[in-house]
Amino acid sequence: TMTVTARAPGNSRSPAKGGQATDVGLPFSHAESREQLQAAAVETMQHPSARAFIRRHVVLIFYVLVFTLAWGLILINAGPGAFLGTTDLLGTDAELTSAAEVDPFMMAGAPIYLLVTILVIALAFGRTGLRDLRSRLLRWRVDVRWYAVALLTAPLLSTAILFALSLTSDAYLPGIVTAEDKATLLVTGLVAGLFAGFFEEIAWTGFATHELSKRHGLLATGLIVG
Repeated sequence: TMTVTARAPGNSRSPAKGGQATDVGLPFSHAESREQLQAAAVETMQHPSARAFIRRHVVLIFYVLVFTLAWGLILINAGPGAFLGTTDLLGTDAELTSAAEVDPFMMAGAPIYLLVTILVIALAFGRTGLRDLRSRLLRWRVDVRWYAVALLTAPLLSTAILFALSLTSDAYLPGIVTAEDKATLLVTGLVAGLFAGFFEEIAWTGFATHELSKRHGLLATGLIVG
């Protein structure tokens, strides 16, 4: 008696040499995904040296771009006095006493830190690096009260020291005490500080410190970042 085995309709997938299955009979989405992966692999192989170079010197490239773009904007705003030493480049000669004294160029420079960070990570590590940065930004490693300690210790300590020094001279009184519109100055200072700090700390803490800590110890990383 002869037995005839029929192949199930629609199952056209047949084994290839070496026991490996071919793409025949795979759904279109699977074949398309494989083609995309192959294209991405070819693209990566075409530029291995450039990405490898950027990855080896990623922190140095970050520093060069940050100081060129962010500080370049500050120097352009300050004018020739920044090079001659006649301009208060960082606004440290006089204390902020009103909202009108906030320099818009200093505020505009803050997002540059974030843009440079995203650019460098994308060039060195691709989408994987960007996802890693996002996950670290959204990860709360300690309790909320420790964030409060980190954010409030410096301003409270500075205020206490200034009040102590003001007992010897009124020149040490904080600007918030002598300002006419205290509420506006306080809100402006908080908004400006949080705005600039948010973008800068993503760059310095979220990227530069993270990358340097892979190669150096805690002390060396702190000294390099400053």
